[in-house]
Amino acid sequence: MLALLLFFFGCAVSKKIILTPKKDAAVNMLLMNAFNDDHGVTHLATINDQAFYQVDDSSFYVHANTYKAMYEVEEEQTFTVTKLEDANFILIDDFDSRAAPWHLDRIVKESLPLDGNFPYNSSGSCHTNKDLDIHTYVIDTGIDVTHPEFEGRATWLENFIDDTDTDCQSHGTHCAGLVGSKSYGACKDARLFAIKVLGCDGSGSTSSVIRGIEYAYNRHVKQVKDSVKKVKSIVSMSLGGGFSGALNAAVKATLKDPNFYFAAAAGNENNDACRTSPASVREIFTVMASDRYDKRAYFSNYGNCADIYSPGVNVVSTVPGGRTAMYSGTSMSTPVLVGVLNHYVDTYPQLNMADIKKKVLQSASKNKIIGHVGKTGNNALIYISR
Repeated sequence: MLALLLFFFGCAVSKKIILTPKKDAAVNMLLMNAFNDDHGVTHLATINDQAFYQVDDSSFYVHANTYKAMYEVEEEQTFTVTKLEDANFILIDDFDSRAAPWHLDRIVKESLPLDGNFPYNSSGSCHTNKDLDIHTYVIDTGIDVTHPEFEGRATWLENFIDDTDTDCQSHGTHCAGLVGSKSYGACKDARLFAIKVLGCDGSGSTSSVIRGIEYAYNRHVKQVKDSVKKVKSIVSMSLGGGFSGALNAAVKATLKDPNFYFAAAAGNENNDACRTSPASVREIFTVMASDRYDKRAYFSNYGNCADIYSPGVNVVSTVPGGRTAMYSGTSMSTPVLVGVLNHYVDTYPQLNMADIKKKVLQSASKNKIIGHVGKTGNNALIYISR
């Protein structure tokens, strides 16, 4: 029996514990650092003054009470794309480019019907403020930056999940296309930056996502310092998992900078978005999905943490290899909103995240969504007003 137990313990897969220092803990930093060094605690990320650490669970459980006195603790969990799995690839030639895709048509109409028009179709119709430099970070599965729809405006930055520096899943490329591709993007001249935190299977970890956020924020800080223009940065994050205090803290830390903005998918579980991260961060845009008939998507999460609806059912956009595909999910509704957010940031550069959120919600089309769940959250649909 002893030999069997030793076999199972020896084969157990070690898990990481994410450690977030408690703000009110009366802990001497020198003692904390000494403890960390002695017990294999490693630095994960620092965003503004918010630090994150990680340690193997084998060390954590031996000294659990000490860790809990100094840190908020949670097991590392899996985060995945928030796209439905029933995606259908279509050929570019099958898409009627004479009319605007329905998702673009809808975001410039206060009410139905659609008419196939989108007035911001030309390059330069989104970023009109020459004193600004707006960067959009797609923290996802990566972007096929060679796709002709991006016209050279997409840049690969960093990979925190694997050794494949390309989008081997397609999700990130589809999302990026909804932000800023030539035919499908809400902002036709968006500058797109790929940060890969999810692998070929569409999944990643708490630590990979936090590292991706840290990278985007640190790059933003450097760009602000080096640029002669005023730099604004927007994060589009179409991923989700269970509730994570650490991930939420990472997102909130970026918003201390008044020139940093954030949007995340509400999720596709037809459940309360407050149960998931990063959707449960109240300070950001948490985006629900609607269809071309202004019906709430049956899968869309909802609740007090969900802020606004955006097109997210049967949405056409870019995928790797110069192709297009039709996907559904709050993964799609989020980058559509981020494309619209580029318009608002360009028009109202004096507004920080909290104020731009108020402006977008004030301008949204009200009480249009059929099937809006209960009295929680907003029955508001994204609308470009500039």
